[in-house]
Amino acid sequence: MTYVPKPSVFDKVARKLRRFQNVRRINFKITAPIISITFDDFPKSAVTVGAREMDARGMRGTFYTCAGLAGQTNHHGPLFDAADLPGLEAAGHEIAGHTFSHVDMLTLSEAELADELLKNSAALKEMGVRQEIENFAFPFGQNSAGLKARLGSEFKSLRGITDGIHTGSADLNELKSCGYYSGTAERVLGRVKALKTTPAWLTVFTHDIQPEPTQWGCTPQDFIALLDAVEASGARVMTVRDALKTLENEHD
Repeated sequence: MTYVPKPSVFDKVARKLRRFQNVRRINFKITAPIISITFDDFPKSAVTVGAREMDARGMRGTFYTCAGLAGQTNHHGPLFDAADLPGLEAAGHEIAGHTFSHVDMLTLSEAELADELLKNSAALKEMGVRQEIENFAFPFGQNSAGLKARLGSEFKSLRGITDGIHTGSADLNELKSCGYYSGTAERVLGRVKALKTTPAWLTVFTHDIQPEPTQWGCTPQDFIALLDAVEASGARVMTVRDALKTLENEHD
């Protein structure tokens, strides 16, 4: 059964307050927009369709990876396997962190959290990943002010699932991101098109890319439409790692 966190009234209030808590802000001033296309978990189709289509256009993405999911199959279909990682890395894609077992971190003790992070980093290295795991995404988008502070000391950025774009500044402890699904495609494409007149940093995330996607994925046609819109926007397509380096050099 697919785990879906059930937010209480307390959780909803905490989420609204969290954006003001333990903020690690980066200020920037850019004249050309930046888009980071990211994949969570990640399904095999994110490689066979997502990476393939991006590679054909000279684009690179960020793959938030749970090493413990390698070789498994779930509601997203077959997931990545260890052999996929060196190829993605060699092509210039970023491998980033997402816990070892894709767990709701709000349910973990400090010791369990530390174990999840260490196991994931070690397992990715065993699978042939050579780059440092510099960036992280919260599984299910579940986090807290405490987790922002705790993980912010270990990673250069933490990505959430709060919808939005970064104009002039971003909270590195909880980056906004637009979920790109078949059900949200038109809205997100509108965000991408608007970048022509609003230089900003937009991060997009999805999961499976297949003809009959889950509610957290999109069709191959939807994904191609995203890449077409990105090219038409004139935005620079960068991994989260490279986008941060650029923003640090173009700070306000």
